[in-house]
Amino acid sequence: MERLFDFGRFTLICSSRAGTKPANLKGIWCGVYGPAWSANYHNDINIQMSYFQALPGNMAEVTLPYFDLYEQFIDDFRTNARRIYGCRGILLPISGLTTNGLMYKNTLTKNVYSNWTAGAGWIAQLFYDYWLYTEDRDFLQDRAFPFMKECALFYEDFLIEGKNGKYIFSPSYSPENMPANTPSMWHLNATMDVAVAKEVLTNLCTACEELGIEKGSVKRWRKMITKLPDYMINENGALKEWVHPDLKDSYGHRHLSHLYPLFPGLEITEGRRGKLFEACRRAMDKKFHGEGLVAFTCALNACVLARLGDGDAALRELELLAKSPYMLSNLGTLVGTGYPVMQMETSSGVSAAIIEMLLYSDSETIRLLPALPKAWTKGSIKGLRARGGFEVDIEWENATLGRAAIRSLLGKRCRLHYRDRAVELKMRQGESNEFDGLLMPLDTAKRVGPGRLQTWVLD
Repeated sequence: MERLFDFGRFTLICSSRAGTKPANLKGIWCGVYGPAWSANYHNDINIQMSYFQALPGNMAEVTLPYFDLYEQFIDDFRTNARRIYGCRGILLPISGLTTNGLMYKNTLTKNVYSNWTAGAGWIAQLFYDYWLYTEDRDFLQDRAFPFMKECALFYEDFLIEGKNGKYIFSPSYSPENMPANTPSMWHLNATMDVAVAKEVLTNLCTACEELGIEKGSVKRWRKMITKLPDYMINENGALKEWVHPDLKDSYGHRHLSHLYPLFPGLEITEGRRGKLFEACRRAMDKKFHGEGLVAFTCALNACVLARLGDGDAALRELELLAKSPYMLSNLGTLVGTGYPVMQMETSSGVSAAIIEMLLYSDSETIRLLPALPKAWTKGSIKGLRARGGFEVDIEWENATLGRAAIRSLLGKRCRLHYRDRAVELKMRQGESNEFDGLLMPLDTAKRVGPGRLQTWVLD
């Protein structure tokens, strides 16, 4: 696992350098003049998985070509939105972007992938995450905000208000699945579509408030968020893939699109929206991982299971990949059954999954060893990054936290968690603090707050 982690970092570092193109399906490794899928950019998980590890893995610089690519074709994306749906804003093709970003109107009736509307919002996630990790205000104002605003303009024109006052996403597509009771992929209210719209609108409002801009628009966008349909839980207790009572879930497909608000999103956590968190767990329990298995499935499953706190199950997914015929002797991975071609997003996704097992962060919280497998009884990792501008070193022994060092790069507040303990951090920029396995600071501390959650605050 250590070697696979290092290899995944190696592939992304090699394939995404400032001033070049971002990592495509094959990175810099190909070997043929006619690669599968033209070795291009796929926006329904492939390029995202390639970059899941970049920011928490302390490699912010490798994300810059990603932003350059999508900004380069912004005019083409506007053309797509206007041609296909008659909307303002931007619409991304599900794949391509080698010479342009255009879609063509006649493909709407021929190819279900052309009606997918969540691509721009999902791509926007990394734009905003870059701000959360770095707090580069110029980037937020000049790059993240404009891109997210284009996404919002599209939703303003695209969304239809239903009789109950809630929006309807139509057409709607959940990559790359279809309901169990219909023969079509085209439907209403894919859960992923709702989650992506909610995320990008929420992030956009927060960004505008930080920058002190667009006050009238923020009021409008906040109202739009309240009109998005509520997630649904099905008869099995699992999060539904389509927010519609008549569309039945199909558990056999390799994608986990409807679990977006759990991973890679930050909306659903155990402590926040706990009922939906358990519904996500039930959805993973119901998923059949054999049919249609491809290499990236193992890495994606491991990321999701880590977010659910199930480190043993996450490790099983990575071990399944390592022992599979998809894993080559040079540690590269093939796509899977029926597709004996090398692609790099799985290798990068494995690194992301391992990070998720060892560290979770959002804009307010850092969790240490949230999904440590029992088999990893002893280890350490140095230099992980957490949202809010923190750098984290972790050591563990006997499958228990031994020591953690937290360095503040930006002077932000944070709440540090390990199991049922927490520390409120208020550190100056450049300051470091170390903690033992009980989250006791290695200098003066005092206890505050009642209850099972033992909270400590630094003097």
